Amino acid sequence: MKARNPLLNYVPVVLAMVFWSFSFIWYKQVFHYYTPVTVIVLRLVIAVPFLFMLSLIFGKLQHIEQGHLLWFFILGFFEPFLYFMGECYGVNLISPTLASIIISLIPLLVPIPARYLFRERFTITNYLGLLVSVAGVMLVIMGEGTKQTNSLAGIFLMLLAVFGAVGHSVYVRKLAEHYNTFTIVTFQSAFGLLYFIPLFLFTEFGRFIRMDHTFEMLWPVIKLAVFASTMAFLFFVYSIKRLGMARTNVFVNLIPVFTAVLSFLILHESFSLLKIAGIGVVIAGLVFSQYSYAIRLKGPVH
Repeated sequence: MKARNPLLNYVPVVLAMVFWSFSFIWYKQVFHYYTPVTVIVLRLVIAVPFLFMLSLIFGKLQHIEQGHLLWFFILGFFEPFLYFMGECYGVNLISPTLASIIISLIPLLVPIPARYLFRERFTITNYLGLLVSVAGVMLVIMGEGTKQTNSLAGIFLMLLAVFGAVGHSVYVRKLAEHYNTFTIVTFQSAFGLLYFIPLFLFTEFGRFIRMDHTFEMLWPVIKLAVFASTMAFLFFVYSIKRLGMARTNVFVNLIPVFTAVLSFLILHESFSLLKIAGIGVVIAGLVFSQYSYAIRLKGPVH
């Protein structure tokens, strides 16, 4: 029987990165109308029923064991709560490209818990590829220029999102041993929404109910909910199960690449030769970091 092409294992994680890259653009569009907590709550109010519906249609929703409830509450605290709070407020203060570049720090940190908590193998080839990819990200930073003032608060908020993402990866890895992708993503979003509802009611609900809402205002939120909160997380959690925690997170370095291109095409941000060079280096580093895994999947030739 013909072996499965190992490149197919990368399609879901690349799609997740594309959707999350678009999310930085959609944030900029929706912030013309709504404040950050309102955006997050609307995003999850749409995403959670959609996830439950998909999970039930495909027969993928599993019963959560009582002993794992705490894990799911912690998972929902790391992401979406901490991650969305950092990302949503951070993107509001800095450019989409810079925000996505800070998010690309995640692959630098994830291999630490992956190695010591789960004994995941991350070879010297993987590390060298990661370093090359990070060098490419630095070129993208340099190529962005200084047309927009970078708020220190925005940078720290994006670092909070990075911390949330690393914690999320740890608990996804734990729960992936017991539950399928649909169950993990559905319940992480549901528990995350529970954290946001009191915050929304006490801070932004009054302003929200006084607004006149239009489809134009809600359309970016719908895209955030369907593609960034639903499809991207399903693809990402599936990839962690298939590729491992550290190797999957290396692909986060694609987010600033995709975001830079999208910002140029949609928001008309600058796109210098240095930025183009950085994008090429990021892609080269990603290919190099995944090389040993692809060879191992392919196996010996008979």
